[in-house]
Amino acid sequence: MAKVGKALTAKQDAALKSGFDKDGNPIALDHPVYGATGLHKQVRPSGGYCYFFRYKSPVTDKRRRYTIDDDDRKDNIKKLSLGEAREITLRVRALIPAGICPLEERKKKKAQNKHEQGKQVTFRERAEYWKRDIKAPDFKHGVDDDQYQRLHGLLENHIYPKIGDLMLADVKLDQVLSVVLPFNQTQHDLSKRLRTAIWRVLQHAINHDLIPSPNYADWDLLKEDLGKGKRKEISERRPSLAWEKVPKFFDYIWNEDWEYRPHVACLAFTILTNPRSGVATRLDWKSIDLEKKIWTIETGEGKTYAEYEIVLSDRAIEVLKSQRSFQHQTGLVFRSATKGTVISTGTVLDVAKEYGKSIGERVTTQGFRRSFTNFFAENHGTNFSYTARKLSMQQAPGTKEEVAYNSASVIAERTQMMKIWADWCVDGTKTKPSNVTSINQVKKLSRKRRKRRGLANE
Repeated sequence: MAKVGKALTAKQDAALKSGFDKDGNPIALDHPVYGATGLHKQVRPSGGYCYFFRYKSPVTDKRRRYTIDDDDRKDNIKKLSLGEAREITLRVRALIPAGICPLEERKKKKAQNKHEQGKQVTFRERAEYWKRDIKAPDFKHGVDDDQYQRLHGLLENHIYPKIGDLMLADVKLDQVLSVVLPFNQTQHDLSKRLRTAIWRVLQHAINHDLIPSPNYADWDLLKEDLGKGKRKEISERRPSLAWEKVPKFFDYIWNEDWEYRPHVACLAFTILTNPRSGVATRLDWKSIDLEKKIWTIETGEGKTYAEYEIVLSDRAIEVLKSQRSFQHQTGLVFRSATKGTVISTGTVLDVAKEYGKSIGERVTTQGFRRSFTNFFAENHGTNFSYTARKLSMQQAPGTKEEVAYNSASVIAERTQMMKIWADWCVDGTKTKPSNVTSINQVKKLSRKRRKRRGLANE
């Protein structure tokens, strides 16, 4: 049974304080403040307080604690007073004789209020807020970042046409499935990205009390409808140009006026240095060291989660020198010829696509990374170490455990690789590494050694 004390006055109530434990540490203390109703006031060491009472649930027959909160009040601007707490206690306790559990009733009202709030906000409105104010600051370049543009396209092209104009409270299981299910068998990766984006928007709305749980984009709710056993991942490789045809492509772009066509120069630089697509378009002079011939890609740029150093060949530096920004070497290296801002990755890609159409093939900027890999695999399979080949692709050289112990940068070896690649791209010549000896030379040397041994034995 709760303690039953006499009804306190407002002045006595205001004088109540927190208590101390046996070690003298301040602790929260409960004080009975209003007689037979069992109303208590808990005062915390910080000075904060709350009113509560205990009752026996008519539904579960268990003792429960009801803390008065803002949902019970008509005006929650002012502090909760003893008089208001008394009125709320009497009103809430009146539900118990009718067989209604006050806590369960409050939960129902909160869920109903959330549902009504969810009826006033569309999915598009909340998704736009989440995209702009929550996700955009996470990206390195904000709303100009490639990841932000991909998220924007995901919402505009696939999600908004189906559920964008629906109220948040109306986005149920069937509505989520209408977006995700059409791509589940044919484009499973896209299906996962769509479900994740919807889940994040709905969860954000739930966290801000706009709609009640559950989140209907949760995988546990969808897996039976999607069919776990039938799911399949289909990953289509980016179209690439065969390494044998790369020199002809460079003939197509090498004699362009790069000063006035910086997007073409950017593509040439991207192929010669082999970064991930789009990283070179945002290249800043502060990350270039012309003396050391090094380009440092910062952590978080593109897909990199570590800092990478890219070796610059003489041909790559020649491309840098062709840009007007080379005179003062500050700010962006490749600037839009019309606006002076960052070059669009689509503009760079259009150059590759245009050439691909002329020869009847599909060509992408990203695909030249495969051309680079295949060139060295087929022509210099054992000439360069695994570490050098992985770092030249801006990839970790091994598993997490191996990377923890392998911090080699192998600059000299990678310098040779980038020179060989540049010679092939621009001149079509297969340069040999300086540390490689031909088989014929090895045979001649071995024959000379055998002759010397024979003369020594005589």
